Amino acid sequence: MYVLDGKKLRQGRPFTHNGIQYPGNWLDLTSADEKAAIGITWEADPTPFDQRFYVSAGVARTDVSAIKTSMTKEQDSAAFNLLNPTDWYVVRKAENSTAIPVGITSFRTAVRDTCEARKVAINGAADIPALVGVATYSGMSWPMLMNYV
Repeated sequence: MYVLDGKKLRQGRPFTHNGIQYPGNWLDLTSADEKAAIGITWEADPTPFDQRFYVSAGVARTDVSAIKTSMTKEQDSAAFNLLNPTDWYVVRKAENSTAIPVGITSFRTAVRDTCEARKVAINGAADIPALVGVATYSGMSWPMLMNYV
C-alpha cells in the first residue's frame, strides 16, 4: 500500500499533499521516482488475520466463550439451511402419514450428526489456537443431499 505522511493512500482515490490536489488516477500513472519525489513510500500490507479469532495480526481475542457461542450458532444455522429443503417430507409425514424416503431420513440424520460433532469440537477447544484448528472441521464435512437421493 502507498503511504504519505503516515496515511494510507487508496488506489483510485484523490488525495491532497502540501496544498496540491492529486487526481484519483495519479498513483496509477506515475513512476516510483515521481511518487518518491513527493514522499510517497510503499509498505507491504500487514499480515492478514482471521478477525473471528484475532484483533490484529498475532493478537488473539480474549473472549473465547463468545467466539464459541458464535461458532455454535453458525453450525445451527448451516444445519437449518441444509435441512430446510427436505422439511416438507416431515410435514407430509405428520399430516398424511406418508413415509419419508430412506435417503431423506439418512441425509437429515447425517446433517444433525455433523452439526453435533462440530459443536462438540467447538466446545472442546480450550483456547484460540484450538478454535482456529477446529474451524477447519477436518473430517466433518456437511453431507450433500444429492448423495442421499
